[in-house]
Amino acid sequence: MRGLRQDRRGAAALEFALCALPLLLILTAMLEFGWQLAINAGLEFGARYAARLGVTGSSLGSGTPQQALTRAMLSRVPLLKPAHFTLELRYWGDLASIGNAAKATSGMGGAGAVVEYRLSYSAPLLTPLGRAGWGKTIEHRAVVVVQNENYL
Repeated sequence: MRGLRQDRRGAAALEFALCALPLLLILTAMLEFGWQLAINAGLEFGARYAARLGVTGSSLGSGTPQQALTRAMLSRVPLLKPAHFTLELRYWGDLASIGNAAKATSGMGGAGAVVEYRLSYSAPLLTPLGRAGWGKTIEHRAVVVVQNENYL
């Protein structure tokens, strides 16, 4: 028995086996967190970009305003995939009525309207370990409220 205690062969393999699992869990969590942080930053940028286009009354091209803004935004943020993305637009006629859902109208409004850009993105998790811990997706949301310029 004394000889077995002094035998150091395999000690490094045992130490690695004890440390590897927590290390891999930490690395996976860092990877998932970084990925979700990048997606959230892209969504925030996209919300500001879409609002900037809408506020100035820029020509958005063909389709509905949602389709045109989505196209323009996703071209600037290639990290986001169209299948997981939604954009909702609603507006109020003046600043006093903001927040009153009954007075909100779907769309971008006209000159001087107060417009809410509500973006959501269902981001898939990268690793099986992340999906086991948090589910298949994480929902990200960004909201920007702006008043259109008097461009008309």
